[in-house]
Amino acid sequence: MGFVRSLIQLAKLPKSRAAIAQRVTPDYFPRALETAYGIALDNAGSSAHQMGGKPSWKNADCPNCQKPLQRFLSLDASAPELVSLGWSAPRLELLLCWECPLGQDTFTYRVNAANELEILHAQRGEPETDFPYENYPRWFAEARVNLEPLDSELDIDLRAHFYLGKEFEDGLGVDERFDIHRHMKISTPRHQVGGVPFLFDWSETLCPCCGNRMEFLATVADRTVVGEAIVDNDYVQSVAYLCRRCQVVSMRQECD
Repeated sequence: MGFVRSLIQLAKLPKSRAAIAQRVTPDYFPRALETAYGIALDNAGSSAHQMGGKPSWKNADCPNCQKPLQRFLSLDASAPELVSLGWSAPRLELLLCWECPLGQDTFTYRVNAANELEILHAQRGEPETDFPYENYPRWFAEARVNLEPLDSELDIDLRAHFYLGKEFEDGLGVDERFDIHRHMKISTPRHQVGGVPFLFDWSETLCPCCGNRMEFLATVADRTVVGEAIVDNDYVQSVAYLCRRCQVVSMRQECD
């Protein structure tokens, strides 16, 4: 009966991807930024945003490995495209550890006035051996990056694909609106800040301080902008959510 009901609901949807994309309102899917930005290497080296490198916050250590956390992104909170976030610290950093169970549940943290990391929730467990791969780096090479608005057509496709994936099981509605090449482009994880992303998991992330839904902030895919493998799996990504009210970040892993 559920499948039949889904087919009936699907038949009522417009064929236009743009019309479906409009259903992904901020209330339907909260996001910290309405504009979707891709992340690209800054060859000039002048950008204040960074990928990789060591965390700039004090006490930014993995509670399981007792080593500094891996820094995926370090964003200049004063940049024009990010100032609306109202982040109180100079930098907004996306941190996680792939060498232990930390990312198997939501990793939640904030930074205090002394520029120190405060961990609010962490999955505990013993560090892994040779995972994700042998000779895994503690930090990835630091590189300056630019935030570049996504192509408007890709942005529409991501929003429409998100709605269909969340509302209908087994890819219903996707095949008739996306050819295989378009579908593969959308469903391969990418580095993205803001907007509506591709997700494997549509479940809500709640702030542990206020209990409200957190807003999507960013996805980090497998390869850094200089080509280093974070996990060595193209269909794994890390997803960041933000609570502006409580100044809290939550990170989690996703995979196909």
